[in-house]
Amino acid sequence: MNIPSIKISFIIPVYNKEKYLNSCLESIYKLSKNYKFDQQFEVLAINDYSSDNSLKILDKWKKKNTSLRIFNTKKNCGVSSARNLGIKKSKGEYIFFVDADDFIQIDAFKKVYEIILKNQSKDIFLFFSEINKKKYNKIDNNNLIDKSTNSYSGSLIKINNNFSSWNVWKMIVKRKFLIKNKIFFKNLFQFEDWVFIATIISKKPKYLLINKFVYSYRLTNFYSEGKKTSSRSLSNALKTCFYLIKINKKLKNKTIEKMITNIKIIIYIDLFALKKNRILKYKKNYPLLNHVFSKNLVVQNKIDSIKINSLNKFILFCAGRFGRAISLKLRNINQEIKVIIDNNPDYHNLKINNFTVKNQTYLSKNYKIFKDYKILICHMNKKIFTSVTSNIVSSRLNKRMIVKINIV
Repeated sequence: MNIPSIKISFIIPVYNKEKYLNSCLESIYKLSKNYKFDQQFEVLAINDYSSDNSLKILDKWKKKNTSLRIFNTKKNCGVSSARNLGIKKSKGEYIFFVDADDFIQIDAFKKVYEIILKNQSKDIFLFFSEINKKKYNKIDNNNLIDKSTNSYSGSLIKINNNFSSWNVWKMIVKRKFLIKNKIFFKNLFQFEDWVFIATIISKKPKYLLINKFVYSYRLTNFYSEGKKTSSRSLSNALKTCFYLIKINKKLKNKTIEKMITNIKIIIYIDLFALKKNRILKYKKNYPLLNHVFSKNLVVQNKIDSIKINSLNKFILFCAGRFGRAISLKLRNINQEIKVIIDNNPDYHNLKINNFTVKNQTYLSKNYKIFKDYKILICHMNKKIFTSVTSNIVSSRLNKRMIVKINIV
């Protein structure tokens, strides 16, 4: 097939990613074995003032690949600014946002690319992602194009999973669609994808959902900007919440409503990084979210009342964002053994705010140590909460020791 113009621009923000950058670029340039890469694809690497060897790695790849275009910022501007620069400088008909510490699955991408070439009236092509090479979504392997949902926003929910939601790297989007609708990333250092995706929903794109795991997300750095709980991350969550509310004011879209619910949960979680007097100030400044602040204060008071008695000790379950936030609150508590129980092998033995992540086997072997500990299940999902409760009982701990903290 004769393809006269560049079809896809891979846009990669790069900030201190020397450890994974080669792997990322290698996965993309494997396409050279099947296509005339320079005629059909381009890679835009936005080096966002990296202080490690990222630029040297890019320069090395540039010598071998003329399709690699490197843009250097004069200061660290963040992923939103880097992606926006990529959108403006790109030449491809479609854009694929790739993070520098992730990679793509070539065979799956080739299938998606074939569909793109046959369906160029579409604005967006959605697909699924692996998390640390594991597939958490169920797909229909008998049908390449998924027709089980009848809306773009419904398809977005389908490609979400417990480890990644509302991500721009689960789509390939037409550049003309973005430019025409003036869709760019807001100046946020967290949750920038959420607002970008909600804006796309409001423009009612033509789309296809493809039953392929194209993107491989590395869940590695648990202290990256996207996973930090701090006053700064709280500020970004609040901005995101109000951006979403504004977008959805007239639209009344159920998927954006779900996003708003999700971001309110994150606000509730991130509040645990603050002292109560700071929360009271936020409560006064954001009356629309009064119920979120009030519920957080109730739980903070509950935990503090338990901490007063120095004989009380805590064991945490689930090492996600909520677990990190609670461990931050309890990091200086006076107890010899500080553990978070989580069966995800990627978390095993990770140190989080003076707590060490252990699995269910560790708990079963050492249950006598923890039989009088207060139990905090750090997860907002009711099904997971119930499952963890069952594991607690099977480990011979008393479920009456559970302190309920997921109350949003």
